Amino acid sequence: MKKTLLVELYTEALPFKQLHNMSLSFVKNIKNELQKNIIKYEIIKWYATPQRIAIKIKNVQLEKKKNKEKKNKYTFQKIIISSIKKIHITKPMLWDKNSLKFSRPVRNILAILGKSILPIKIFNLLSNNITYGHFFLKNKKIKIKNADEYSNILLKKGMVIANYNIRKEFIKNKINQKVKEINGFVQYENNLLDEVTCLTEYPNILVGKFSKKFLKLPHELIFYIVQVFQKSFLIYNNFTNFLTSEFIIVSNINPIDKKKIIEGNKQAIQSRLYDAYFFFKEDQKIKLIEYLKLLKNILFYKKLGNLYDKTIRIQKLIIFMKKELKNDLKNAIRAAILSKCDLITNLVFEFPNMQGIVGKYYAIQNKEKKEVSEAIQEQYYPKSYNSILPKSKIGCILSICDKIDTIVGLFILNKQPSSNQDPFQLKRFAIGIVRIIIEKKITIDLKYLIQKCVFLYNYRQTNELEEKILKFFFNRIIYLCKKKKININIIKSILLLKLNNILEIYLRIKVLENYAKKVEFKHLLISYKRIGKILKKEKKNSNQFVEINLFNNKYEKNFYINLKIFKINILQLIKKKKYQKAFLQEIIFSKQIEIFFKNVLIKDKNKNVFYNRILILQKTKKYLNYFCKLSVFI
Repeated sequence: MKKTLLVELYTEALPFKQLHNMSLSFVKNIKNELQKNIIKYEIIKWYATPQRIAIKIKNVQLEKKKNKEKKNKYTFQKIIISSIKKIHITKPMLWDKNSLKFSRPVRNILAILGKSILPIKIFNLLSNNITYGHFFLKNKKIKIKNADEYSNILLKKGMVIANYNIRKEFIKNKINQKVKEINGFVQYENNLLDEVTCLTEYPNILVGKFSKKFLKLPHELIFYIVQVFQKSFLIYNNFTNFLTSEFIIVSNINPIDKKKIIEGNKQAIQSRLYDAYFFFKEDQKIKLIEYLKLLKNILFYKKLGNLYDKTIRIQKLIIFMKKELKNDLKNAIRAAILSKCDLITNLVFEFPNMQGIVGKYYAIQNKEKKEVSEAIQEQYYPKSYNSILPKSKIGCILSICDKIDTIVGLFILNKQPSSNQDPFQLKRFAIGIVRIIIEKKITIDLKYLIQKCVFLYNYRQTNELEEKILKFFFNRIIYLCKKKKININIIKSILLLKLNNILEIYLRIKVLENYAKKVEFKHLLISYKRIGKILKKEKKNSNQFVEINLFNNKYEKNFYINLKIFKINILQLIKKKKYQKAFLQEIIFSKQIEIFFKNVLIKDKNKNVFYNRILILQKTKKYLNYFCKLSVFI
C-alpha cells in the first residue's frame, strides 16, 4: 500500500536568509530517517514561503496488514519529529518554556498521511489538516483533505505559490516580461532573486523610476541602495547596456492602487540616493590626497596607531615587495598613499560598504592613473572566502600588504582568533592572502614579509610571534587544500619542510597529489620504508664522507654516482621552480634504489664497508626528503 505524506510547519515570518537552507535541511533529515527505517518512496518535494516550510513524500510504502496501521503511524511520527528537531537553524530561539527551539514561533502543524491526519505533538501543538492562506491577501484557514492536493489548493484558495523553485521561476519570467516591454534587461548575478523568492508568497512585479541625475553616482552605490537595501532589481538598457533609472519591485501584495507601492519604494530609494548625491558632491570639493593628513585623527586600533600610520606601513611594505612589482612600483606606492583616504569622506561615513569603491571614483575624478584607481578598490578583495580576487598586480600586492599589516598588528596585541571566534576576520584576511598568492602566482617569502611587518610596528619579541603567525597561515593552507579534498598527509609532507613561499608549498602539494595514487609512488615509498628500517636498527654513522675505495661491486659504485646526480638534479629543478620534473627525479631514482638492494647486501663482515653503506643510505634518505617528508606516508 502506498500513500502521500505531507507535513507543514506554519510559523511567524521566517528570516529570509535562512529559509532556503532550513528547507533543504528538513528534506535531508527526512531522507536520512526514511533510509534508516528502510522505507521506500517515489519522490520528495519541498515547499518554502516566508511563513511555512513543508515536505510532501509521494507514494510512501506502508505495511499492508491492517494490524500494522499503528506501527505505520508511530514510525512516521518518530521520523517527522526527529527530522524537525534536527533542522539546521543559525540562531535558534526558545519561544515557549516547554517547547523546542526554532527560528520563529511555530503556530500550526499540518500532518497528513494520504487523506488522514497523522497525530503529532511538537512545539506544544497537535497536528491537524489545516493550513493558512496568504497573510495579507487571503489570511484564512484552508482545510487540506488530500495530501496530493496541497500546492494546488493553497494556490487556488490561499493565493500562495508554495513551491519555492516554481515561485522563483515565476518571478524571473514576470520580470523578464516587464523589462522586455521597456527594452531593458535585468542581471541575476547576485542572490537577490533568491532573497525576493524568500520574501514573497504571491509575487507581484511592478516598475518604478528614480531621478536620472542620480546616475552620476558610482554604480556600485546605486546597486547597494536599490538592490541590497531596497531588494529591487536595477534595469539596464538593451541597446547600450547602460544602467537606467528604472527598477523592478517584487511586491508580496497585489493592491488595487499599485501607484502607492511604486511611490513608497521610489521615495525610500530616492531619499538615500539624494543623501549619497549630496555627500558625493561635497566630498569632491577637495582632492583625495588632501584627506591623507586627516587620517591622523582616526584610530586604526588601540596601541597600533592611526590610519595615517597604517598607510605609511603599507607604503613601506609595497617598497619591500618591489621585485614583484617591477615597473609598477611608482603606481603601487601612489595607490598605497591614497588607499585609506576615502575612509574620512562623508560618503563612506554614510555608506561604510562603499570603502575602496568611493576611493576609486574620487581618484578617477582627480585624474589619477587607472592602475592606481583600480587598486584602491581591489585592496579589499577578496571580501569573503570564495569571492573575486584583485585583477591587477598592484591590487594584489596592495591587498596583501593591507591584510598582513592588520594580521601582524593584532597578533602583537594577542588578538588572534580562536577555533570558534574570529571577531576581526583575520582568518578571512589570511585566506585572502593565500588565495591571491596561489591563484595569481605571486612569489613572496612569507617569513620575511612578517618580519618586515613586525619591524614596522617596532616590536622586538620577534621569533615566537613569527612562528605563531606562520603557523596561523599554514593552517589556512590546510583549510583551503582540504576544501579541494587533498589528502591531509600530502599537505603535511610539504608543510613539514617549513618552506616560507606559499606558492611553492601549494605547487609542491599539487604535484604530489598527482603522483599519490600512482604505482610508481607506492614503489618509492616501499624503497624509502626499507631504508628507514635499516637505519633505525643502526646507530648514526659519524663519518661524513663516503669512501669510494670501499665499494665491492659495480652496483654499489653506479648507485653512488646516480645518487650524486640525483641530488644535483633535484636541487637545480627545485631552484628553477620546476616542481613536476623535480619529483619525477625521485620516481626515476627509486628504480636505482631497487637495483641497489637487489644486488648489494648492506651487512658485511668488514665494518668499514658496512658503515660506508649505511652512510650512503643516510644520504639517500636525506635527498629523498628534499621535495617532501616521505615519512608522513609510512
